[in-house]
Amino acid sequence: MIPKEENPSPVNTIPWSKRIAKGFPAIAFLAGFLWDSVTLGRVVQTSDLWILSAYWVGAFVVLVLLGRNPGAKWQGRLTWIVQFCFGSIFSALVVCYFRSSGTIFTLLFVVILVGILLANEMLQDRYSRLGISWSIFCLSGTMYLNFLVPHLVHGLGGFWFILSVLLGFLPVYFLWRMSARKLQDILSPAVVSLGILGFWMLDLIPPVPLVMKQNLVCKAFEKISGDYTCLVPEQNFLERFGLVDVSIHQAPAEKIYVLSSVFAPSEVAVELEHHWLWLDEYGNWVVQSTVPFSMLGGRASGWRVYSNKQALRPGYWKVETAVKDGAVVGLIEFQIPEAPEPEGTQYIRKKL
Repeated sequence: MIPKEENPSPVNTIPWSKRIAKGFPAIAFLAGFLWDSVTLGRVVQTSDLWILSAYWVGAFVVLVLLGRNPGAKWQGRLTWIVQFCFGSIFSALVVCYFRSSGTIFTLLFVVILVGILLANEMLQDRYSRLGISWSIFCLSGTMYLNFLVPHLVHGLGGFWFILSVLLGFLPVYFLWRMSARKLQDILSPAVVSLGILGFWMLDLIPPVPLVMKQNLVCKAFEKISGDYTCLVPEQNFLERFGLVDVSIHQAPAEKIYVLSSVFAPSEVAVELEHHWLWLDEYGNWVVQSTVPFSMLGGRASGWRVYSNKQALRPGYWKVETAVKDGAVVGLIEFQIPEAPEPEGTQYIRKKL
């Protein structure tokens, strides 16, 4: 009797080229995000705004067609097109909001945008459900308008943000009226709009289109040939990479300066503030003073502002650059040591 041959273990016949190809979307996304984070947002071109507007309008047209119940063949094609439009919009939004994230809290909002961008790759089959597609369209439109409106009106503030939320919801309302759907289909987009307003009231929305270009804590400030210059203490490895706070000593009659440069689109006027905060013995940041500024965008290296303080008490300090009564654009933390400055401390003159 010939024994039966045992079933051989299944052999993975998927070529290596196809296995590697599966990782291409993730690699392309990461590479594209890193590239855009370096290049996009320095100076936003009019052509960039037109392209993103085309994606948003294109998504609106596709959603109008989906609301008219096309056949199965066209429904699949249309959902692929709307997925492409959403992905293009959110990819740009992630970069723009990432560059404007001044604190860890506003960075959380960017993480949510990244999650939506990645989820976009898995939601194609669900975009035929109008409630989901309308919600994504409402979110992408509101966030894009929050970036676009300041460019158009040359201003930034609460009124323009609320207007962008209303303008983002309005097309969804038209889609709902044209498709004669049930009330429940528009509830999700309405919740999205209210949620965005809630994030904004909690100062969790990054203050796009503002971008912090540079922050310096220094002394011996001078304005030389149009450049803002000052002496910055030579930093060790840990300080240079932000692993520990920068230490800067202050003599009794000496001033400590904080210089900030903030990018804004051309002719965008905005009110900024420097918040000087000291860390008390209970671990709470206490505001010691607020210095207001007026700025006008358009300078590629950022609009430059500075403030200074004398006789700072020893300890840990933080200076926030923030929109007046709004979100933080960027911050810098430093320490004023109690011990006198060691002899031979080296300083480097930097310019802004």
